[in-house]
Amino acid sequence: MQLLTNEIKEALRLFPLHSTEDVRISQKVFICKFFNPVGAGTWYVCEGEPVDGSMPDDDWDFFGMVDLGMGQEWGYFRLSDLKGLTLPLGFGIERDIYFENEPAAMYEAI
Repeated sequence: MQLLTNEIKEALRLFPLHSTEDVRISQKVFICKFFNPVGAGTWYVCEGEPVDGSMPDDDWDFFGMVDLGMGQEWGYFRLSDLKGLTLPLGFGIERDIYFENEPAAMYEAI
């Protein structure tokens, strides 16, 4: 599965890293969602930018909310780390293809 589509990349260009620092958590908007299809683990992205400006399709840094089944935490994570996760039965991290710009307040225990 293609984790980062051109549509998502264009949306994230409006929200580079640190661009929502002054926005309250309840007012942040998640652009996309990645998840573990065979267990715990969900990553919600509200900011992102290419790791190396000269190669924007290779890797991206993200900021958002991570839920690994033991509570939610805000922080930074990288596309290559998600792609590199080895899951049971040969599965990999997937993107929720039906997810579109949802407010963080819907997911966060605020």
